[in-house]
Amino acid sequence: MVWTKTIAECTSIFGKEGIAKMVKMKCHYVAMSGLMGCLPDTCQSFNHFNDAVEFLAELWEDDHNIESDLRQYSYWERNLNEHDLMCCEIVECDCNNPECHNNY
Repeated sequence: MVWTKTIAECTSIFGKEGIAKMVKMKCHYVAMSGLMGCLPDTCQSFNHFNDAVEFLAELWEDDHNIESDLRQYSYWERNLNEHDLMCCEIVECDCNNPECHNNY
């Protein structure tokens, strides 16, 4: 990747605050679990993908496929009964406030 703009040029385009926000952005992972088609019951952010996998695996400790499925697909689902499908997903996010994802 070749940088074509200097910091001064970027500052004039985005402003000092805009540059500061772009520099501070750090990737994090959001682990979610809940019924399919509904808002997640559980939502938590992590700095590392493996931590998100371990968190969801502990929530569903009775299923041995969850860790391998989450590591491979970042997604896992399980039929609870005839009508309900539980799913877990890990998504990558780069917002400036990882704590906004945490629901507890």
